[in-house]
Amino acid sequence: MPSLILTKKNIDAIDPPTIKTQELYWDPTLGGFGLLVGRPDPINGIVAKTFVLQKKDRRRKIGRYGPWTPDAARKYASELIVGLDKGEDPYAERRRQEARGILFSQAINEYIARLRSKGGSDATIADVQEDTGRLLRDWLPRPLAEITKDECRTRHRQITGKKGPYAANIVFRYFRAIYNVALKCHDLPAANPTIGIDWNKAERRQEPIAWANLPAWRETVDALSPVLRDYLYVVLLTGLRSEDAATIRWDDLDLVEKTLHRPCPKGGEDRAFTIPLSTYTVELLRRRKEESQDQDEGWVFPTKSRGGKVIPIVLRRWGRKRSQSPHRLRDSFSTACAEVGLSSYDIDVLTNHRPPKGSVTAGYIRQDLEHLRTCQEAVTDFILKKLK
Repeated sequence: MPSLILTKKNIDAIDPPTIKTQELYWDPTLGGFGLLVGRPDPINGIVAKTFVLQKKDRRRKIGRYGPWTPDAARKYASELIVGLDKGEDPYAERRRQEARGILFSQAINEYIARLRSKGGSDATIADVQEDTGRLLRDWLPRPLAEITKDECRTRHRQITGKKGPYAANIVFRYFRAIYNVALKCHDLPAANPTIGIDWNKAERRQEPIAWANLPAWRETVDALSPVLRDYLYVVLLTGLRSEDAATIRWDDLDLVEKTLHRPCPKGGEDRAFTIPLSTYTVELLRRRKEESQDQDEGWVFPTKSRGGKVIPIVLRRWGRKRSQSPHRLRDSFSTACAEVGLSSYDIDVLTNHRPPKGSVTAGYIRQDLEHLRTCQEAVTDFILKKLK
């Protein structure tokens, strides 16, 4: 890099670089002080010349030549060097000011971008946008750094009273995650303001259907529309999550090999999985395929939107009560797995659950597909007997 005493006469005489995009000139009178010269602007022909200081492997911009004179820039660079030698960070206040300018809405966008980069599902992203936009709407235009723990605690209590404990917990879990991601990129207060929240006690909202009640459930479901009926049976016999089952496409199924692949389940593409299907489930799906008469746009369980477009099934309950949710069938499937004697490792794979944290053994186990098929058949036989 060329050396040049940075005076007005010398700076005015500098020609713009022709090969490089930028050329850096170091001033030998002050270590680390220099001038960065760029190519002419293609529109107005102006050559950008910027004073900089490089110390401790970091280059800091001082200002443009013109508004900044060489003497003023050199004096400011000297003051920065003194502060750095004392262990001070002269740019800390600037970063704090920039952090205060990070709006909650911008932090949400950064969080969603990170989710997408890690393969987060569209459903998860939609939930984040829906819950924060609905329950924290008035916070969206606010600087993230100005939201206090008292405000978080108060709003959590308000949402608990109006929408329930689960809604309050989930939206502030999103807030906590959004803040933590922003903290990696911006100089925010280190303590996440959700530390002030008294979290609602987490309780399971669902439970398996009692085996004695399963025949009555079957009678109710058999009277529903064929698509909803078959959808509910598939959830019961596979333990799939509600959304995973609803969004199955025929391309995800291999009815010859009797397998189902879910490319983007809860947790994103990194959690993609393939499970075997029991013979009974495969026959149910073959019947569904015949009845659809290729009017399903590729969806196994289709319905129509208000505009007449074919979309995945939306109404998934077998009644109006909150307890009549497909997730109860997932609970029932998991219970059946346990009652037929499957290991916890087999149940985790069949239900696409992560193994418990700290489980070293789980990291070594990779169940064979045929072994899992035997497990699936045993669970289906057990459930079919309970349905009678």
